[in-house]
Amino acid sequence: MNPAILYAPWTPEQIQSLNDYQVCGIMHEYTCGSETCREALVAKQDGWSCPACDYEQAWALEAHADGSWREPARLMRERLRLPAQ
Repeated sequence: MNPAILYAPWTPEQIQSLNDYQVCGIMHEYTCGSETCREALVAKQDGWSCPACDYEQAWALEAHADGSWREPARLMRERLRLPAQ
C-alpha cells in the first residue's frame, strides 16, 4: 500500500503537526533536497522550506500532517525508554 501524499497549501493544524513531526526526535525528519544543504525543512502554508537555502517542497505524507504519527512515536519512545516530549 502506498502512503497518501498531501500537497500544500496546508491548514494551520497540518502545519503544526508537520513541524511537531520534524522535532519529535524519534523519526527521520523531512530534509532539504539540495546537494549541499540537507537541513531539516520547516512547514509553512505553501509547503516546506529550507531555513538555510532556497529549497522548497510542496508535499508531505498525509499521516505526518494529520497527527496520526504521534501515537506510534509515543510508543516507540516508551519502548526505547526515552523521555517523553
